[in-house]
Order: sequence, then structure tokens, then C-alpha cells
Amino acid sequence: MSFLAARSAALLRRGAAPLGRRMMSGDAAEAAIEMAKWTKYSYGAIAFCGVLSTYIGIVEYRHMMHPHEHEDIAYSHMKIRAKPYPWDCPDCNLFEAQCFRDCKAAAKE
Repeated sequence: MSFLAARSAALLRRGAAPLGRRMMSGDAAEAAIEMAKWTKYSYGAIAFCGVLSTYIGIVEYRHMMHPHEHEDIAYSHMKIRAKPYPWDCPDCNLFEAQCFRDCKAAAKE
């Protein structure tokens, strides 16, 4: 016990930090400079992400406004059925609203 007390007293006289304190390289001014540098990097990254997401949003919006022609092609493998569906329009899938409207209109005629 006395050895530890003597050692900590010698460290305190020498100007060293107490035993519970971690010694880091550099000082507060250097830390402030690094913090300012990384703050600028963060603002740049935020600006870059904002510009990139705006560009992607514009491209996707234009794509949505001009549908492709090949999306309307009725491929034969898309309508394969083993048996008809159990609702009023047996050829329409559950989420095909346009098919249901066409089927109901054809039934009224």
C-alpha cells in the first residue's frame, strides 16, 4: 500500500496526471482543429447526399411519368391458370383493378 501511495505522490510532484486519467496526445487546440475539419466533411457529405437524392428523385419521377412500351405486352406465360379464380371475374387476378372493371363492363352489356 505504501508503495502505491509513494508512486502516486511522485507522479503528482512531477506534474503527471493522476492514475485514473488517460493521457492523450495533442492538446485542446489540436482537438478543436480536428473537430472543425470533420464538421466540414460532415456538412459536405450531407450536401452530397442531398444533391444525389434529388437527382435520383428527378430521374425516377421522369421514369414514372413515361412508362415503357414493353410493360403492356401480354406475354403467354403471365396468364397460365390451372383453374379459374373463385370470384365473379374468374380470369382476373386479385389486384388487377382494370381487369375487374373491364369484366364488369362486359357483363353489363
